[in-house]
Amino acid sequence: MPVLGVLTCEILELEIAYLLKNDKSISKISIINSKACQGLIKALEKDGSRHFSVLESFDEVNPSKDEKLDVLIHVLEIGMHSRKPRLQRALFTESRKIGALADTLFLGYGLCGNALKDPDTLFSHLDIPFFLPRDKGHPVDDCVGLFIGGRDSYYAEQIKEAGTFFMTPGWTTHWKAIFEKDFGNISLKTAKRLFKHYKRTLLVSTPVMEDSQMEKNIREFNDLFHCYSEISQGSIKMLAHAWHAAIKRIQTDLVRQATSLKVTGV
Repeated sequence: MPVLGVLTCEILELEIAYLLKNDKSISKISIINSKACQGLIKALEKDGSRHFSVLESFDEVNPSKDEKLDVLIHVLEIGMHSRKPRLQRALFTESRKIGALADTLFLGYGLCGNALKDPDTLFSHLDIPFFLPRDKGHPVDDCVGLFIGGRDSYYAEQIKEAGTFFMTPGWTTHWKAIFEKDFGNISLKTAKRLFKHYKRTLLVSTPVMEDSQMEKNIREFNDLFHCYSEISQGSIKMLAHAWHAAIKRIQTDLVRQATSLKVTGV
């Protein structure tokens, strides 16, 4: 009954659903119920390809009795990156809860305003290994860097047009809510003044959303801030690499445990 714990930001809901739908090693999916997990639930329900359970608390977690992989997911709300201490507290608290029930922890986060600059210290309380997406050995900068191909690709696009607002599928879905969390109830006039230097929205395209849907989602943004859109081909390779590394660690540990039991004659 190995358990992969997943602690992720709401902004990655579609990508996490994509990984879950396409991973044949998974037997059981459990999601801790919250407002932030509703997008993930809808994405999993969309084609009905995976069965999952929604739990009201961690007390309801009941691992399978077979040797196939269980996945336990807790989704945290968007916008925490704007307040580093708040994000760090949330990650510390929630990782303790999920870490007590899992064999390995997968984190759907990057540096996120340097909140995870030193993940080994932030998660030193865990007794299990943890994995998060990395770019050349360091945690990926954020959700944009994660899908655009890392820091080098990120900077290359900023050089092309300094006034670029990057939009991943999650950003196109939640940009209004993120603005509310980052800037509060600012007036349209103030918002336009804050974003007057932006000229381009760059849509980072991945398999989880059609380009036409992304363009539709940000049409209002472009109208408000007088931006034009371009599309950059993105990828979920960095996310998938960390995901499969976490699963491989669980599988490796299971083999070691089985081998140890045989050697000791238990």
